Amino acid sequence: MSVRAHRMEFLVLLAAMMLWIAPTARAQQHAGKAVDKNSHDQAQLIWRVYDIRDLNAVMPPLPPEPSNEGNKGQAPQSFLQQQHPLVADELFERLSQNLDVAYCPVSDGIYMVETQQSKHDQLMSLVEQFRALYTDRYAIRLVCSLVKPSEAPQIGQEWSAGETFVYCNQVAIRRVQMPIRVTRDRRYVADLSPVAAQNATAYMVGFNTITDGINFTLTIGAGKESQKSTPVRLTGEITECCMDGVTGPDGTGDGGHWCVQQPEIARRLVYSDLQVAFGQPTVLAVIPGFDDEHVIVVAVSVDRLSH
Repeated sequence: MSVRAHRMEFLVLLAAMMLWIAPTARAQQHAGKAVDKNSHDQAQLIWRVYDIRDLNAVMPPLPPEPSNEGNKGQAPQSFLQQQHPLVADELFERLSQNLDVAYCPVSDGIYMVETQQSKHDQLMSLVEQFRALYTDRYAIRLVCSLVKPSEAPQIGQEWSAGETFVYCNQVAIRRVQMPIRVTRDRRYVADLSPVAAQNATAYMVGFNTITDGINFTLTIGAGKESQKSTPVRLTGEITECCMDGVTGPDGTGDGGHWCVQQPEIARRLVYSDLQVAFGQPTVLAVIPGFDDEHVIVVAVSVDRLSH
């Protein structure tokens, strides 16, 4: 084969290689530009302010951790009196950790967040889902009445009679346990410590406090709800306190007496889980009264509030 033929063959092969390489190079060049653009978008951080103070108002607080030190002689505080961490702060901290975003707390329930747009979208979606859990509101009216045993109604029956001794109107959040407390505190003489002095005898009086009344927990919408009714769960107790006095001679020889009061508590436990029609007062429980002449009827009416 001549030199001219070799040269022609080389030119043909070179042209074929260029035709094959050119499209691949252009594709790689465009792909490189796309990767660079995506990297630039991902690196672009955006600051936003999140306000979730409303969740502190509606989300139930976490119970405090038990302490091994005890109360050290102090009276125990009720759950409502104790200080609890803000639930929204703990919730936001967990969400930000799971999404790996940087945030700065401004005040209780307000945060500045720096992250990409896609993570902002995810974070806001989760916050709105938590808000939706506490959106539905219900107006409830709870009534406790006294009736004769012969007039006691059936569970689930519509109720509008009886001698009412407790009623309560409140607004409940769906699936959130709502405490209902209608109580009285009674202070009584629990202890007398003799104090002797020259030609005189006296007593140091010690007082205690006891509480009785209505102590319920009400939950609306704990199960499946329909357009006409909702499940209502009621637990708790009704208590009544009676005082008995114990007396004795004070030892002074002048006929004086001391008196110490001893309380007695009668309890009536209540548990009910019933489907209740909206707008209809419904009997949840019928329990024995604190005398032989009456029974206690517990009824509730539920109305769904518009958003």
